[in-house]
Formats: sequence, C-alpha cells, structure tokens
Amino acid sequence: MEKELNLNTQTPNLQDELSNLKRELEAITKDFAVLKREIKLTKNYVKESHWLWYYALHKSMEDALRKKAQRGEKIRIVFMISEVSGKFESKSVYDAMKDGDVFEPIMLIVHVRDKYLNDDEYKDLKKEYNLMLERGYNAVFGYDENKRPIGLSSLRPDIVFDNNPNRHHNSHYNNMVANMSYLTCYIQYGYNVVNSFTYHYENNNIGTCWKVFVPTYFDLYMHNDYHGIRAALDPPEKPMCANTILTGYPKMDAYVHDEGDKCIPNKFKNGNPIIIYAPHWTVGVNLNFCSFDKYYENLLNLVKNNPDINFVFKPHPGLPVRIKEIERLSVDCFMTYNQYCDYLDIWDSLPNGAVIEDGEYINLFKRSSGLITDSGSFVAEYLPSGNPCIYLLNGKEHYDKMNAFGRKILNGYYCCYDWNEVLSEFKKVIIEGNDTKKDLRIQTCKEDFINIGTAGKIIVEHIEDVLNIKIKR
Repeated sequence: MEKELNLNTQTPNLQDELSNLKRELEAITKDFAVLKREIKLTKNYVKESHWLWYYALHKSMEDALRKKAQRGEKIRIVFMISEVSGKFESKSVYDAMKDGDVFEPIMLIVHVRDKYLNDDEYKDLKKEYNLMLERGYNAVFGYDENKRPIGLSSLRPDIVFDNNPNRHHNSHYNNMVANMSYLTCYIQYGYNVVNSFTYHYENNNIGTCWKVFVPTYFDLYMHNDYHGIRAALDPPEKPMCANTILTGYPKMDAYVHDEGDKCIPNKFKNGNPIIIYAPHWTVGVNLNFCSFDKYYENLLNLVKNNPDINFVFKPHPGLPVRIKEIERLSVDCFMTYNQYCDYLDIWDSLPNGAVIEDGEYINLFKRSSGLITDSGSFVAEYLPSGNPCIYLLNGKEHYDKMNAFGRKILNGYYCCYDWNEVLSEFKKVIIEGNDTKKDLRIQTCKEDFINIGTAGKIIVEHIEDVLNIKIKR
C-alpha cells in the first residue's frame, strides 16, 4: 500500500508564507526609507554647497561695491517688479533710498513669463508702467516696442531687488542669472501662510540670493532650521539659508503713514462702514482657495441688501486671468470673461459699491471696517488693521493647507464653510459689532508682526552697514 501523503508536512503552510513575505516587505520598506533619506540628505548637501558658492561669490562683489561707495559714486539699485497692481511690497525701501545721496533707485517693470508675452499682457504691463510713472517713481519699462527685453545689464545695477522666485526658463530676467551677476535681494511678495515649504524655503532662486529679508520669526526659522537638528547633521536635514535677515515686512510700513483718503472712492466718504470683498484667483487649481465661483451672486446680493454699508470689490490680479483660462479650456465654465466684466460694472454702479483694482491697498485696509476673503497673504496683511475678517474656507482641505502661522491668524478670524455661516457672522460681527476675537488678533499681531513702520528703513540701514556707508537724509 502506497504511503499516504502528509499534507501538513509536505505542503508549505500558507500562513507561514504570508508571514515570511510580510517580513521581507517590511525589510525592503525600511531599506527603501533609508535609501530615500540618504538621497534627500545628499541632495540637500549639494544644494547647500551650491548656495554657499553663491555666498562666497557675493562676498567678492561686496568688496568691489564698498570701493565704489568709498569713491563717492552712487549705488544703483534696481527693483525688478512684476504685477505692480498687487505686489509692490518695497515702496518704503525705495522711498528710504531716493531721498539720500548714496543710492539711485530704479523700478524695472517686467513680466514673469516674458518669453511668451502676448499682446494683452504687454498692454497690461505698459499700463502698470505708466501708473508707476504717474506716482512719481523712476520707472523703466523692461521691453522695447517689439517686446524684446532691454536686459538688466542695460541699467548697470549694483544691487537688484526681486519679489518673485519664479523667473526661470520662461523669463528673460532669470533669477539664477541675476543672482550670479549681481548682489540680489529677495523680499517675498506676500506673507507665507500656506504649506508650500519647498517652494518658499528650499528654493534655489531664493537660496542663491545675496540677501533674503524675511518678515517674521516663523520665516526665519523655516529658512534655517525648521527641524531643530541642523547642527547635528552633515549632510543637512534641509539646506540652510546663510543669507536671511529678519527685518519685518516693508509693505506693512504703510500702516503708520497717514495717506488721508487715498484709494477711498468719493462716494464712500459718507461715514458708512467699508467692507472689502477680496477673492483669490485659484478657481479649480491645486490650491483651490477661491470660492468666487460659489458666492459671487450671494456677495452681490449682500451689497444690494445692505445700503448703509459700503462694499469694495478687490479681486486678486490673477482672477480675471484665471477666468479667461477657464473659459478657454471648459465648455461648462461658471462665468465668461465678458460676464465677469459685467459683474464688475454692476458692483461699481451700485451707490454703495466700488471696484478697486489698484495695488496700494493698505490705506484701504486701515479705513475699512471688515474684510471678506478666501485669499492667502491678505489674511496676514489685514491683521494689523485690527478689524475683523470673515474667512471663506473652500472645504476642510483649505484649512489643512494653511501652515502654523496662517492657522494662528485664522484663529482670530471668523471662518465659514457655507453661505449661511457667512450671513450669521456678518450679522453678528459687522452689523451688531460683536467682535469677540479682537483681543486675540491684537495679541497675535504683537507676537508675530515686527517693525511695522520701520522695516524699509531697517533694510536700507543693513545694506549701508554691510557696505560701510551712511545715507544722507
């Protein structure tokens, strides 16, 4: 009789095989994690070495510029500005320089994607250039009549200020080329309130600048050692900016300068409270903060239903551009560009409505009674006004995308997820004046917003100290 097979001994146990596979997978996962970390650390080491090379290059440029200053020659400063209507944050720096005998400030108006500059963009840029001339700035247009760039070298700058780290392959005014050729200073175009750490704090175009003037302790910490273990690691956990200087944000200096009724429409000089509605531009993109597509009709009705309150429509400069893109790409768009223009006309025609697209808005913030927005940087820029903000959260993921600094600010605002919540907060806070979070906002402003009114002066004095010169004011 044939011997019977013992299945328990001859056939591998399925449970044992699964356990073995699980252990092997765990080992592979650990090995992969170690490899991934080693690759990251090596990349950070290479990046930081790259940044330090620029740091050494700029040191030699400093020496040459000191000699020029000692000869009594003026230091030529070029402010390379894009989107003047929304992002000229260096006005107080420019003003502090123009009044002395040492610096010669020039504003260069350029587009961030000028290799593909179309006719409409060129015309809009020309309007912004003419606007800056009207305001008395020493402005230069960055292109000839054929849209060809005049180039930074034509202005012979000693120092270049920039507010946009996105001038790379799409731009004739490339960040890295400028950083290699001149002493470059970076002042961010808005407060960093969103979880975009790599973009803001590990960016080659920022890390290779001569100076990075940062507005908050949060930014200083993030630029340098946000894991708290930098000194114990080589290669580094993250590349570390050796060029960051904590100064405060010069855009906020306008809060302490009395500009009267500047930016206030004449029909609003009636003593009624002013509420600003400022939608972001990010309709249907990855960030997706903008809720204008959901609430634009509700907001217009809010204006009509509250005739004793003045309402300003202050859109992000990118909103009409995004609406044009949606119209071009989508058959089922929520609004065409022509309809958007009609919307602006209707809002502006109301006795208590006005559209303001001009960029110098801090004076408007000071004169307002409240803000309704879904924007990013505006939530921080509005805080020193002391006024309440109704913040429109476009879903839970919207809040999750804010960083610790942004969330701290939102704690002092009235966050809403739907229109019923907006109406409730509007009635309670704006109409009835029951602003229960005011003290929290005041405390946050004291803790996190430094040198309001003097940041521009501090930046200029830092450059003076580095170059061993003193400006005559």
